[in-house]
Amino acid sequence: MFDEINKFFVMVKDEEFIFVIPNERCRKATAIAITEMSKHNKNFVNLLNHTFRVAGASMYIAQKEKLTAASKEICFLSAIFHDVFKEEENHDVKGRDFAIKILKSLKYRQNVIEKVAESIADHSNSEKFLHTVEAKILWDADKLDKLGATAFLRRINERNLKIRLEKDKNIFLYLDSSKEIYRKRTEHTNECLDTEEKMIKKDKILK
Repeated sequence: MFDEINKFFVMVKDEEFIFVIPNERCRKATAIAITEMSKHNKNFVNLLNHTFRVAGASMYIAQKEKLTAASKEICFLSAIFHDVFKEEENHDVKGRDFAIKILKSLKYRQNVIEKVAESIADHSNSEKFLHTVEAKILWDADKLDKLGATAFLRRINERNLKIRLEKDKNIFLYLDSSKEIYRKRTEHTNECLDTEEKMIKKDKILK
């Protein structure tokens, strides 16, 4: 049984992306976003963890895509603000408007604010083809968080988990770097389901 459980944690470790705040101004933006998020979401802790995972994945993909430091900062800010109002209606629009307000107060340039706003506004809009690389990265990183060993363990108590995980594999991704992560996480999802099935069978035999 220990070997099976250890498999889960090896896969989770393999999926981790380092969460690093790029600079002091981003640190201030992050603190403001987290504070506001805590006021509007009952599921705040899980949502905060999701936000950090998406930010880490966004920065990883941005690095793989060889983006400039300025573009990476846009990716980071987009991830930090994208789900501030997750549990409310029109959360993408509210998140966009809040990000615009805060980034203006922090003296970000207008072109940065516009790209962050566009990324947030469209991160859940499946009917629109995204054009900026920063928006594509947020879309991809957000969708990838539904896959892999980390997602499996986080959702292990959900009803009909196998069916839902199979459904979550059917996602559209923009970037090749994201698709490489997708391939690895899909393998991990399948391994998790197989391992869980073996553990259940072993448990039945022991009983």
